[in-house]
Amino acid sequence: MIRRLKNQGITILLTTHLLDEAERLCQRIGILKGGRIVAEGSLEELRQRIPAQEIVVVQTPEEEKAIARAKKLGFTPRRYGSDLAFWLPQQLELKEIISSFDDIPLDSISRQPVRLEHIYVEVTQQV
Repeated sequence: MIRRLKNQGITILLTTHLLDEAERLCQRIGILKGGRIVAEGSLEELRQRIPAQEIVVVQTPEEEKAIARAKKLGFTPRRYGSDLAFWLPQQLELKEIISSFDDIPLDSISRQPVRLEHIYVEVTQQV
């Protein structure tokens, strides 16, 4: 229904905690913290707040070693809940990412686009 109204040119104010829903439906997004708007703009404008082209999430028994390697390579480490993630300044092929951690055991590795949830965590922790 929201998409149908949006396609008819009707302005809708949507409040939600479901960030993937906001990402899919909204042209402009405002992020609130403590009742104040701490960031606003289009999804693309908000993505510019994170200096990453891609986010890589890894699981490894040697997290400290992986973090040290990532920093040496210019990747920014971040935690999203229990996930260890790295911001990559440019997109790399999966084999390049894996070879960057060549001597570090990896249980899993996944590539993700910069999503609204990453932006939300970042801007609400800064303020």
